[in-house]
Parts: sequence; structure tokens; C-alpha cells
Amino acid sequence: MPKYPVKLSIVIPFSNAERTLERTLKSILFADSAGVDFEVIGINDGSTDKSSEIFGNYERRDERLTLVHCPNRGPGYARNRGIVESHGEYLFFIDADDELTKNFFAVLYMHLCSRDIDMLLFSQEIILNEREPLEPAAIDYYLRRTTWVQCAPTAKMLPQLVSVGGCSVQVSGYVTSRELWSENALWFPEFYYEDEVPFLMLLWYSRRSTCISDQLVRHHVTAGSITRRDVSKRHIEGVLANASEFSRMRASFAKSEKTYAGLFQRYCDRRVIILMSKYFDLCRSNRIKVSRKSLINILKKNLLRRRVYKLYYREMRKV
Repeated sequence: MPKYPVKLSIVIPFSNAERTLERTLKSILFADSAGVDFEVIGINDGSTDKSSEIFGNYERRDERLTLVHCPNRGPGYARNRGIVESHGEYLFFIDADDELTKNFFAVLYMHLCSRDIDMLLFSQEIILNEREPLEPAAIDYYLRRTTWVQCAPTAKMLPQLVSVGGCSVQVSGYVTSRELWSENALWFPEFYYEDEVPFLMLLWYSRRSTCISDQLVRHHVTAGSITRRDVSKRHIEGVLANASEFSRMRASFAKSEKTYAGLFQRYCDRRVIILMSKYFDLCRSNRIKVSRKSLINILKKNLLRRRVYKLYYREMRKV
């Protein structure tokens, strides 16, 4: 008897996604599964529109679908709930406005069924929802320029991450084994921008990974969306929480004897600088007052390098 009922669990958290959810479901259910047995777990994150009804209609017609309702607590909580409710050997998370490409299952079958790997990374095709052009750097961010087969990712992936900040952390850009999460007690943080921290930890613990250049997901983006939508206090707090988490991980990596621990530390430094700059920008653009005393305490607790601390303090005085 197989250890897992299905090969792949596809988790779709959604909240008020009635305009795009059906498109996402059709890209999954009407695709050639290429021999990959899968299930689809829909996590209704407190929707108030017809999203739940749309998913429920498909669930009644297809036994591979399961709908789970939960209060609105954000995508981090919803994805964690999806991990608990799913049964597949591998986990894949996709947003309710994205799509699978036609060769998604065929490529997955070739790699997951023929090789013993715990992480498969791939490129994403960017679909711009507006007429404005997307910067080339933004497109490159979702492309896997470096490829390898069945090895630890650190030797090839991290130099690219540290030097150019490339290689998307988007959850729909990789498939992971369930055991990679469970054996290392990994979960998504329950704050905004929750996909960055798990990606780095999955890389840290991954022993056998494969990275390919194939574009397996169509990722829909809106140019400048972070500045155009209403930015809540939770968004801004999420940026700060991410920066704190990367600082905590950096301190943990510094104690490790792994040869590539230094690369992880450098990547954490880069992410903290970027996130804190983003934090200050959001505070300025949304006219949100910053408590300097509380920020200084946060920065001190983060065990940052002195030069980085000075940079933050200089930026903080402008707010």
C-alpha cells in the first residue's frame, strides 16, 4: 500500500477571487495530468463573494477537489491549513489568479516520478494585467537562469540569490516534498509577504533538488500593484516582521558549521536591507507615523551588523 494516497496536492487559498478562480481551476482540471494523480485543496479564506460557490460547484462534480472554510486570516494561515488538510507526497501552492501551463503535469511526472528529489524549482511566465510595460528585471526575477539536476541547491542557487537577488521566492515557482516541511517543522508565517522566509528555509534543508528553466505557471501581475492598492497597517507590519525574521535566521545560520552558511547570512543581510527600505517607503507614502523608540528596540534585538544598523537609523530619521 502506498505511503501517500496521491502524488501531488495542489493547494489554492482564495479570498474574494470570483473573477479569476474558475480560470485557475480549469487550467488544472482540464489539463493532461500525464499520469500524475493529484488532489486540489481549496482554502476559502473568509470570502464574502461567490468564490466559495464557484469552487463548491466544481467540488460536487470532481472527487479530486476538497473545499475547506476558514476565517479570514491571510494566505499564510490558509496555506498552512492546506498542508494539514492535504494528503499528497508533494505539495504545490498556487494563487487563485494564476494558471498552470499545458505541460505542467508532464514535466512534473518526468522529474517527480523518475528521481528521488525533495524540491523542484521552475520558471514562471508573467502575464501583465495592464497595458503598461513590465521592467525586464521584473520578468527575469521569475526565470530560473541556473539549472541543475538532483543535487543540493546551495552551490548553484545561493550565489545567484546573493549576487543579483534573482530567483523568485513566489510559492507557485516550486514543488516540494511533504517530508521537507514536516521533518523540519516548517510553516508559513501568518503575516503579509509570508512566502520569503519559507523559501529560504526549504533551500537550507533541501538535500536533493532539481532546478529547470521550463515555464510551468502563468503568474498574473499588476504593474506597481503595491503602490496602487490600499496598503493597510498589516501590510507594513508584515514587511517589518519579515525583516526581523531574516535577522533571526541570520543569527541561526552564523552558528552553523555548514560550508555554505556564509552565503545564507549574506542573503539575509540583503533581504533585511531591502525590506527595511521598503518599510520606510511605505510609511512615508502612506503618511504613517513611526515610533522611533520601538524601531530602535527592534533593530537592536535583530543582532544586525553595525554598518547595517547605521543605515537603518539614518533612513529612520527621514520618516
